[in-house]
Amino acid sequence: MTATSKWIRVTKAQPCPICEHGDWCTRAADGTVACCMRTESQKTMKNGGWLHRLSDPLPAVKTKRRPDPVVPAAEFGHLADRYAKAVGDDRIRLFAKSLGVSALSLRRLNVGSDSEGAWTFPMRDAQKRVTGIRRRLQDGRKLSVKGGHEGLFYDPNAIGGRDWILLPEGPTDTAALMTLGFVAVGRPSCLGGREIVKQLVGNRDCVVVSDADEPGRRGARQLASELEMVGRVVKVIQPPSEKDIRAYVQKRIGEIGPGRLRLVVESLIKNACVV
Repeated sequence: MTATSKWIRVTKAQPCPICEHGDWCTRAADGTVACCMRTESQKTMKNGGWLHRLSDPLPAVKTKRRPDPVVPAAEFGHLADRYAKAVGDDRIRLFAKSLGVSALSLRRLNVGSDSEGAWTFPMRDAQKRVTGIRRRLQDGRKLSVKGGHEGLFYDPNAIGGRDWILLPEGPTDTAALMTLGFVAVGRPSCLGGREIVKQLVGNRDCVVVSDADEPGRRGARQLASELEMVGRVVKVIQPPSEKDIRAYVQKRIGEIGPGRLRLVVESLIKNACVV
């Protein structure tokens, strides 16, 4: 990792060189660029902000990362709530726009942000308890808070009912399907979370949503087979274009709108064969 890829939070004493505010934004450790969350540029960052190259570089700062603390299991729910409350509506809207999903879907997933500016996504067990937190850093890396356990990404208030449950990979794919009005439960990886999925869905019909690569297809087939063996009605779909369902929704939603795009996905489900 280069010095430029190490990001430092701005403070009131050392405000953002672009918007001059003392919160929300970050700057590179080598002082050459800043990520401003308020002022737009030609380069959008993965955290919803904008990259600005500084013609007058700031003094370089040497960073020494402290070891991540191990969070007790009982504290994950409180920690996830604290991270979610730390994010204002404006910042959630910007992040949602960068992903091509609705801000409401991120709120329903209790998305937040930690002290390092990483986006946080709670993972839950089949009893709706938060058992871990996925972190999405500003440089795109995906880590987890230490001390947690693997879980699923879902809105605990939306699991009831008789609609199909869609099972994509990851929290942002989950948010994309929620944006279209589907009941979605995100798997932590292509092969992860299968036992928790089987506990959570009960006797509900399921649609496993595969990424458009071989690991994604292999993981989708594995989960579908296991669900079918215990008596569920299961179908498998994958986006007709793009690498995953979020990228597909992000591309098409601006072209045809969420209502018509939902009909497209419903058509994919209808035409898919039962496993």
